[in-house]
Amino acid sequence: MRLADLEKEASKEFILERAAQFELACRRFSKHGGRLRQSIDDQFKREFDEEIAGIEGRSGIGNETVKNLRSLEEYTRNKLTRDGLDVLCGNDDPQDLSCVRRIVSSGALELAESDVRFLCKHGSWEDISVVISSLERSNRGLGAAFSAPR
Repeated sequence: MRLADLEKEASKEFILERAAQFELACRRFSKHGGRLRQSIDDQFKREFDEEIAGIEGRSGIGNETVKNLRSLEEYTRNKLTRDGLDVLCGNDDPQDLSCVRRIVSSGALELAESDVRFLCKHGSWEDISVVISSLERSNRGLGAAFSAPR
């Protein structure tokens, strides 16, 4: 998709799906990376709250609909944070080490291969314990994280 079309598509996206915005951040990180970093830092809370507040103000949107959307908050924010962190790790900028380390350490997300690759490349010895702790929380164990797919 051309960048102009992608930007138009991203401007129309709803909080439950941000594929075009993440693709834009991948392609033009210098332009969209700052916003992505801010969104990851607050785990997309501000964006989620702003979009839900915008929906509440529209006529014809009932309280039940808003309540149902609010019930999706944790799942949605975790998915957006995971997708955003994958873009951040794929950008491969060492300045993002503290952010990646903080998110992985928090236990908010399940550890992904992109996190491990990023921490191996830019991290330090202390990140071994971060990875192990994350794996223990998810009950996957070391073997699951480093075994080859069959």
